Amino acid sequence: MPFFSQTLLDSFPIGLLLTDADLVVQQLNRWLRQRLALEPDGLIGQPLGVAFPDLEERSLLAAYDLVRQSRDSLRLSPDTYRYFVRLPAEEASGLPEMPQGTTLVPLIVNDKLVGTLTLIEDLTERRLTELQLQREIGKLTALHEIDHALATLDLPACLQIIIDRTRALFQADNSALLLLTGDTLTVAADAGYPRSYVGAQIASTAGLSGWVVTHRVPVSVADLRDDTRYIKVDPQSQSEMTTPLLLRGECLGVLNVESRRLNAFSEADVELLETLGTRAATAIHNARLHTAEREQRVLADTLRDITVTLSSELNPDAILDVLLDHVERVTPYDTACIMLYDARLGQVYIGRYRGYERFGLTNKVNAFSVPLSEYSNLARMAHSRQPEVVPDTLADPRWVRNSISEHIRSWAGAPIVARGQLLGFISLDKSTANFYTPLMAERLATFAAAAGLALENARLYAEQQRLATTDGLTGIANRRQFDIVLAGEVSRSLRSGRPL
Repeated sequence: MPFFSQTLLDSFPIGLLLTDADLVVQQLNRWLRQRLALEPDGLIGQPLGVAFPDLEERSLLAAYDLVRQSRDSLRLSPDTYRYFVRLPAEEASGLPEMPQGTTLVPLIVNDKLVGTLTLIEDLTERRLTELQLQREIGKLTALHEIDHALATLDLPACLQIIIDRTRALFQADNSALLLLTGDTLTVAADAGYPRSYVGAQIASTAGLSGWVVTHRVPVSVADLRDDTRYIKVDPQSQSEMTTPLLLRGECLGVLNVESRRLNAFSEADVELLETLGTRAATAIHNARLHTAEREQRVLADTLRDITVTLSSELNPDAILDVLLDHVERVTPYDTACIMLYDARLGQVYIGRYRGYERFGLTNKVNAFSVPLSEYSNLARMAHSRQPEVVPDTLADPRWVRNSISEHIRSWAGAPIVARGQLLGFISLDKSTANFYTPLMAERLATFAAAAGLALENARLYAEQQRLATTDGLTGIANRRQFDIVLAGEVSRSLRSGRPL
């Protein structure tokens, strides 16, 4: 006699399997029958070990014995048992089989064990979410490691680090970095090719690399057989993506990865390569600066310090403080601030500052919030993405003089940009005329580039933290966040001696 109405069992959106007290199959619901491709009476009347032979091999029959003896429900961890019975996963998921969460429940009537109920839950979405989160955290970790690695200012070592990390990050077969000089692209570093092509040159308009140099945007080709731009370096390569190495609008070269698989790279991979290209461009610029200006040891040391410090800092306010502290070591100022840009309102406001208290301007600085268009020097930087210098504010008719800038005679600024988006500006002031020079502005721009990358890192980290503690479908806190909050409450209860 059935334990439950078959209609009731078939209405559940999970798998249900019922046995009698001797573990003989009595009922299965539609969800489970369909996935096992069974007729309505399939497996009914068979011992559980006969119906599902691999249960004994995987010690799951022992779990049933435990449930029958203890008369307590038992939850089988999906981390230990990926599935109760092997069921096909959805083709689009890419999983080898359906991941399942299984609960074994004893059926007791009048204090007598009459059977067992097995509940099988499809955990595909949860598993895919976990895998996606693991991939994103892995990418963020890899980028963090790359930032640390790129702290070197030795140009050849810097280039090889970029290539090796890029190839590993995307699990690519080949990777190459080409530097642009005039109308020529030169292979500066490569990895994975049958032989090294370092030193080889091509026209800056040739192949996918030339297309990227011309258009200044990344490109991905899923099937190289269909793309006439491809230069066959590795005949076995089937897909490729390339990104420009851009620094303040200047293209320093291209970063390229190839795979011997079709459709090897996703849109997310292209975005990640673009981010890496920005980091690589900054690293190359820093290395060149160190090579060209060895006598300016203080500048080189400071750049290295701020790169290392910012690469490990994930608090936006701390990043701004570190930036102002390090800038002063190589570009002195009387007052300085970091203006942040609110794109939605088109306004700038001061996020961090130094020195204004000396001039009694603290209250005005804290209240500063104006449209970007009111300050021509800021508007020009926003448009050009280049640093600016006003050697003598009294001699420049475009300079906006007001109560907050009355003490300024010489000024230098640089835009803070991350992945093409304007985040704000670094602004340095001196009360003596003709202090700042274009060279100082270039130095300032280097710090601004480092700050942009660090702020983007902080944003990515905050987003990953949000994804890790929030259900993607509903937007509410997930089990992980519950565990974190619960642990904190338990700890507070223990410290205070108050009940939880």
